[in-house]
Amino acid sequence: SLDISENHPDRIRYVPHPNKITIPLMSIYNKGLSIAILWDAYQKWDGINDRPSAVFASPDWFEGRNSHTMGLFLPSVPQWVKENERLADKPYELAKGKSLKLSAWIYASGEAKDALSALDKWFSIYGVPEPMPIPRGNYLKEIEFSMNAYLESLWIPEEEQWWTSKGAGPLLSGKGRPPSFLYDLYQGYLLSPSGDVKARCKEMIDFMRNKYRINIAGDDLGFTFNEPLRSMQGMGMQAISLLNQQWEDGSWRFYANRLGTGVFEGYDYRLLGPHNAVEVGTCAYNAYQILRYARMSGDQRLLEASLKALEYMKRFTVPRAAQVWEVPVHTPDVLAASDAVDAYIEGYRATGNKEYLEEAKKWARRGLPFIYVWNEAKFPFMRYASIPVFGASLYEGSWFGRPVQWNGLRYAYALLKLWDYDQSFPWRKVAEGITRSAMYQQDEKGENIALWPDSIGAIKGDKAGWVFSPMMILKCVYKLLDRDSEPQTIKIGEFRLNYRGKVRDASLRGKKLSFEIRLPSGEPGWVVIAGASKPLRVLLNGKEASFEYEANMNLVGVKLEANDSWQRVEVEGIEAKKVSLLSEIKKGIEFEFEESLEGWIAQNDIGDFAVRDGCLEGVATGGDPYVVRLGMDVDGNSCSRIRIRMMTTAGGGAEFYWTTDDSPNFAEDKTLKFPIISDGEFHDYVIEVGNHPLWKGKRITAIRLDPTGGAPDAKFSIDYIRGE
Repeated sequence: SLDISENHPDRIRYVPHPNKITIPLMSIYNKGLSIAILWDAYQKWDGINDRPSAVFASPDWFEGRNSHTMGLFLPSVPQWVKENERLADKPYELAKGKSLKLSAWIYASGEAKDALSALDKWFSIYGVPEPMPIPRGNYLKEIEFSMNAYLESLWIPEEEQWWTSKGAGPLLSGKGRPPSFLYDLYQGYLLSPSGDVKARCKEMIDFMRNKYRINIAGDDLGFTFNEPLRSMQGMGMQAISLLNQQWEDGSWRFYANRLGTGVFEGYDYRLLGPHNAVEVGTCAYNAYQILRYARMSGDQRLLEASLKALEYMKRFTVPRAAQVWEVPVHTPDVLAASDAVDAYIEGYRATGNKEYLEEAKKWARRGLPFIYVWNEAKFPFMRYASIPVFGASLYEGSWFGRPVQWNGLRYAYALLKLWDYDQSFPWRKVAEGITRSAMYQQDEKGENIALWPDSIGAIKGDKAGWVFSPMMILKCVYKLLDRDSEPQTIKIGEFRLNYRGKVRDASLRGKKLSFEIRLPSGEPGWVVIAGASKPLRVLLNGKEASFEYEANMNLVGVKLEANDSWQRVEVEGIEAKKVSLLSEIKKGIEFEFEESLEGWIAQNDIGDFAVRDGCLEGVATGGDPYVVRLGMDVDGNSCSRIRIRMMTTAGGGAEFYWTTDDSPNFAEDKTLKFPIISDGEFHDYVIEVGNHPLWKGKRITAIRLDPTGGAPDAKFSIDYIRGE
């Protein structure tokens, strides 16, 4: 009942339906001893029928024994035997002269390294299965087919916008004009074999860009068409925010005390696990996001802080708790394995430490039990389909025998990145199989053509009503075609060079950095040099070129036009310049803004953020503008009120938030609202924090100010923020 309700029929899996078994093996393991049964699901035990029945109980509480039961038997579930029964419900008629044959390997080892040793043996005996054939012949035709999603099934012509997904109601299936859809359309324009599809993709792109000023942006972080310097700035802000929520030991925890929030509003998340529970899944994705930014920016202080998470994560061996918005903390979870692979690969990329690569391999292996290595003949999608968890959503929505391929696609993309560095196991083959399984799940015609379901049944083949764009499928396809959408990084001296495509002949001589770059065919692109002073000039193929410079983060951006040839870039008069977004620890709330930002960050929906004439200024660019100061270490008892002198041009109310060492998230339980006068003049506001139960006696670790209450285009200017 840790993973599924004690009243749910799937809780008992003593004799399961064969299609609930992802890998045909069962094993027990304890202190180096492993005993297992391994078999071939395809074996035709009477010359016609396959998939023998499996029985498993550990411990064997069905027979009341202090031991374990594992076995195969005939005939098969469900045609002759009901689930969780060991005697046939319907007799099997054995014809005269016919024979029955049941075969399996029994594996025993006294030197097993872990609980997955039997899984290693299964692959050594039966091999890593070949993926199903590409449904439409090749990957270029798959891209072409997937364009039907954006040109037909998701498109709402009378509204000139798309469904972002379909079938989940207004809460989860919205409408809009996502830039990521244009990214896929652009790839369709470049790569579709059909001239007609190319033209239709180009027409849609031009229409959206000209009429609605929509940029083209996918998971490329703006490195193809847009503003990668701004993207990296946003990544940095996100990294700082996540770091503020990190515990001293390097972990992140399950935040259970959030009644009234989350996907299932009103659900008591404490039912999914104890508050502040910790597993690899509560840590890995946060660590990945910080490490990716540290790798691209060269921010050593952020890197050192995030490496603590990788060290902490080494204590776990079972992937759990990556989907705690609905799945219990305890439940084994393929997404946790995927996130851990991502995090350790980023650690390896950022440091070159091969220990992190070994950890990435461990977590890739721990994700394999969630993947089907066989398929029923009528269900080609089953081979390499991925169940999300060994458990249920909110204890009632069972995922046994119910693949959720978006989980698998996340895992597949992580495996493709791992394959770049390690070929000790055919990770690429597994990733291709998972990607192709998703292709077989796409509707081939009708109103949902090219869309694929949130889940699909491995027993009946029934699809969930919630269906998605092919974006996650295509991301893996681009990587398989050597057109990875995510930017790469190489280190040249103290500089970080970030780009898409290929780089060669990179060198640093004095104050001159030079390299050659080849962009993905048909695409423009950006190169971003991190950790750099403003250069004197940039030469592109021998001619002076324009560039952008972001002084606060020491980033140089060079934009390149589409060119299928190698292009030479020379950056002259450049020097290494270290920068860190981590602010110095501040023991008191005293900010005067005489000369600098004093560690404050425009975290969300704020532009033109700067200190001018002794005031901190900014403009609201969206509906939720706020500024944050991390790195606080303030005794709540030392400060009973906060005084803010501030000018605003719009908005009727502001908010003051804080975090504490035992509650590291900005949340509604640690906030005070106060009215503001938005007449363009300075006013003093006093916030009485001293008697708040989550301030008094607490160690304050960060503070946040929402200065304008979300009023559009509101300007603000802060003279000072003082604790009293």
